[in-house]
Amino acid sequence: MITVKQLASAMEQTVLRPETTDAILKECCQIAKSWDIAALCVRPCDIVEAKRLLHGSDVKTCATIAFPHGGAKTNIKVAAAADALEDGADEIELMPNIGSLTSGNFTEFERDIKAVSLVTYRQNKPLRVILETCYLSKQLIAEGCRICLSAGADYVVTSTGYGIAGANAEDVALMKATLADENVKIKASGGIKTLDSALEMLGAGGSRIGTGFVKTILEEASARQREGVLDIVRR
Repeated sequence: MITVKQLASAMEQTVLRPETTDAILKECCQIAKSWDIAALCVRPCDIVEAKRLLHGSDVKTCATIAFPHGGAKTNIKVAAAADALEDGADEIELMPNIGSLTSGNFTEFERDIKAVSLVTYRQNKPLRVILETCYLSKQLIAEGCRICLSAGADYVVTSTGYGIAGANAEDVALMKATLADENVKIKASGGIKTLDSALEMLGAGGSRIGTGFVKTILEEASARQREGVLDIVRR
């Protein structure tokens, strides 16, 4: 069994749409605070305002870097991460150059991640790295996890939500198995819109759930908990 409070502590509200307005950001911050979730994931341009709106809560502000495609040069990612931390970001979520991974250029893929991890390490802030698993074979998902571990990531993330598919439990379970007994955690994100989907991802080994549907999921969880049937389905 899992309580609504425990589920909320694993949830992250994403506010990453390009058309995001000030009103949308404010609404998402209110949702994050009212449910006391883990974090709000925002565009770098929204960090300062998000921090202001979240003041007085325990909700972390996570800034995305090179989102959603990862095509920026490494030095630009480093500068963007440093700037985000200066603006007050509590966590950094990096989109690396997945083309390096799919090309088999593992050294370059690791170099891209490690350069940003040095920035977050100096500030003692967590780094998440997105793999965009919909573009990867099972072998590359596992290899990507191993590289993220080696490069100093604190979380490996399934998806941006802007690829051809989002998170699925099979990939989360593979990531968990690859990172077994390590300190690197897994964030499932992309296409998670229902309570059952969120519970499935946690059961597969996820530690965080990234979604734009936090309010919907937690309201459903509250209703279901009153019926005594809020269960994680373990894989």
